[in-house]
Amino acid sequence: MSKSVLYVTIPGACVHQEHGRLRVTKGKELLQEARLFDIERVVIVGGTAGVTSTAATALMEAGIECAFLSSMGKFRGILSPVRNRGAGVRLAQLAAHMNPARRLELAQTLVVRKVKNSSTLLSRFTRNHPELPFKREQDRLFAAQHAASNAPSVESLMGFEGEAAAAYFSAFGQMLGGGFRFTERSRRPPRDPANSLLSFGYTLLTSETTGAVVGAGLDPTIGMLHSLDEGRPSLALDLMEPFRSAVVDRLVLHIANNRMLSPLEDFTQDADNGPRLTDAARRKFLRAYEERMTETFHPHKSGKETSLRERLRREATNFAAALRDNKPFRPFALP
Repeated sequence: MSKSVLYVTIPGACVHQEHGRLRVTKGKELLQEARLFDIERVVIVGGTAGVTSTAATALMEAGIECAFLSSMGKFRGILSPVRNRGAGVRLAQLAAHMNPARRLELAQTLVVRKVKNSSTLLSRFTRNHPELPFKREQDRLFAAQHAASNAPSVESLMGFEGEAAAAYFSAFGQMLGGGFRFTERSRRPPRDPANSLLSFGYTLLTSETTGAVVGAGLDPTIGMLHSLDEGRPSLALDLMEPFRSAVVDRLVLHIANNRMLSPLEDFTQDADNGPRLTDAARRKFLRAYEERMTETFHPHKSGKETSLRERLRREATNFAAALRDNKPFRPFALP
């Protein structure tokens, strides 16, 4: 039986553990309850929701991570169980980061695959919308992919990745319906509801990737593409790059084009942080995100059924193996 993710989104709610069960309460009211055995991950959303020390201990003993996001969707960090492995692979990770040629090689594979996946998403959209061929955007993506493959440094590679992102997001707004408007990618704060959904989705994906990286014995702060920065899970950001279009971008398009959320009714305006989802809309988004992450598919070269969540975890494991064995890394291709 598949396990589920427990999201705690109600302000003032608290996770307790009693007799092998997780109970989410607010005051004396029981909001949610589940067997510890049935949970694979806990996500706390909001600064006033929390988890008791008894529940946190039970989660760690059961091997279940607990991620914390702000009410605006900013990733705060994770509580992760102690895992008795990883020293060797972390040494290999550090060695790769300190080796300019190896670091560039790994970073290039991630950027090139991200650009290919972005191009694939545009191509698939145009099958049902031939009025939007996106030829100019596709040409720009191809040029950025070629340049990234031949980048002389990680710094220049980041520039080519930025060019590809600009081309891709110039098309993204044309694919959005349901009253959502999008002209360019904006962050800190997002300037419109579409950007708010993207940012929240990327934060959820960052938290999952961080957990997958830690579970594979890697240090989430030492990346290949993203540089070291205090408090930033650089490697997690690296490995999620090829998954952005497959998970979050497709999810936002699905939500907008099927009018699952309204840019007028499901957002409130925060003077400092831009549009933010209402509590009810956030729960809708989280349900849709879970459906996306657990939906099964068959990879191109394998008949074994999997899900995006399983594939994300395997990505971290495969990356750790590539570092340990000093072999090439083949990132996730959009199914």
